[in-house]
Amino acid sequence: MDFENRIVSNYNEDIEYTFDDMNLEDSDENIESDVHIIDIFGNPYLIAMGRFNPSEKDEMIGCFICYLLYEKKVVTKLGVYEVSLSKKNIQPEIISHRNFNFEEEKVILFDKYYEDITKLEPYMYREDEDFSESRFVILKQGNIKFEEDIEKQRDYISEIQGSFNNDEKRQLVEDKLSVYYTYLKTIGDLLEKTSDINKEIKNKLKYDFVKGEKKDGKVPILKDKSKMFDNIISSDLELSYYELYLLELLSNSKIIVIENDVFGFNFEGYISDSKKIQKLESLKYYKMFDPKKVIFVHKSTDQDGKVSFNLLLYKNSIMHEFDDLDDDLIKILFEKYNEKSEPEIETRFVALKEKFSSIDNVENAPAEDDEEVEEEESNEDAGEDAGEDAGEDAGEDAGEDAGEKGEPDEPKTPDTNGDVPQKGRNKKISLKVNTIPKLKSI
Repeated sequence: MDFENRIVSNYNEDIEYTFDDMNLEDSDENIESDVHIIDIFGNPYLIAMGRFNPSEKDEMIGCFICYLLYEKKVVTKLGVYEVSLSKKNIQPEIISHRNFNFEEEKVILFDKYYEDITKLEPYMYREDEDFSESRFVILKQGNIKFEEDIEKQRDYISEIQGSFNNDEKRQLVEDKLSVYYTYLKTIGDLLEKTSDINKEIKNKLKYDFVKGEKKDGKVPILKDKSKMFDNIISSDLELSYYELYLLELLSNSKIIVIENDVFGFNFEGYISDSKKIQKLESLKYYKMFDPKKVIFVHKSTDQDGKVSFNLLLYKNSIMHEFDDLDDDLIKILFEKYNEKSEPEIETRFVALKEKFSSIDNVENAPAEDDEEVEEEESNEDAGEDAGEDAGEDAGEDAGEDAGEKGEPDEPKTPDTNGDVPQKGRNKKISLKVNTIPKLKSI
């Protein structure tokens, strides 16, 4: 039994409400339940309660499970509303989740939501989720469920690193450092100069890639001094957009960032610069990118503006074959793929587009643009061409760097400090009711 799935009674310390998991209970599936709006940590959420569950130790004490809703489906258990029937003068045979006045009670949340107040953010209530005609739902478990475990992030990152951390891959990467440099720099050049990602890429390139002296108009990347591979497999790696770009390439996986319940296929939109876009399209590692797996990442911003990226579990895994994804999730990826800001290239995302075509109600991906795309070069040619590009780009950068003073800023580690409620045995949030019951802010 997971300790996190337990709540101790406020009326009798010998009574505990324990659950095998955080999913919808079988006894509550397909029942009608009224919808309530609840405000937690300053954000609105929709909830609904299941049937009354009397305690086996005292039938006059029991609870209603409080479920978090999203798009009219159950996401997870949120906590319980505990009731003492004797204090309320209610007979056990007449109490119901449909007639009980929840505005008089206080919900008790599971401790894990206090330990990480960002866990719920992807499921915030949206104003376009209309309950004006019917304020009840049929309780059903949502098909798409992600889990965010802050304490296990280091293990999850290590799992991804392990997919490419071997001597063969290291040798390949170190032999093609100029290719990786050009790839990352070209992406950075296609982002707005004021973009945080643009600045981050430029800053971290200086740490990962060491340049030699300019010769014949080119600046080489020094293999023996560059630390890109060592840095990306570091046990202290902190995730940000720069690292996500590299992890995508090295693990041959598509990374999807989820922020405020919005799935992003691209990390950020590209600027309209046909020359730079053509250069990106000409890079082999870009135009031949055909990931076989997908990784989901939750991006959150705290009240001080600090950004953090956490890997999400889906079906108890971090890295997923496309065949492992439910159809509903594939359809979301298809929708976001069609909204992507990058040009359509036939040789990119071949496996993913094949998966799209196999799902009902999903049409084939858009046809390739009529633009001519440079033929795929051999590995040797790719290295030589990329090396030339890298030399030219490095030369340009070297000129830019010469005008800068001092060392670049150290990459910032996401700040985990914040006003998080202290952990206790049971947590309460006071309830305030309008037309639809609503909780006060903390």
